[in-house]
Amino acid sequence: MEQIVLDVLEGLTNKKRIAGQSPDFVLDMEFKAEITRIIKEVLKKLWKEKRIKLGRTINNNFIELLEKI
Repeated sequence: MEQIVLDVLEGLTNKKRIAGQSPDFVLDMEFKAEITRIIKEVLKKLWKEKRIKLGRTINNNFIELLEKI
């Protein structure tokens, strides 16, 4: 998990450097948005592969694992 966080931070920092933005540090809202984007992408892939089930309850969404760990 630590490596994922570091990779995301490095990617966002490099993107800013390439774009010539200064300062090139990552704001927490940028980091959260990128992590959310990645998570949604992975969940969509797992759902398409029928490895998870996504659904809705009265107050929230749920994710159910469909295969054994």
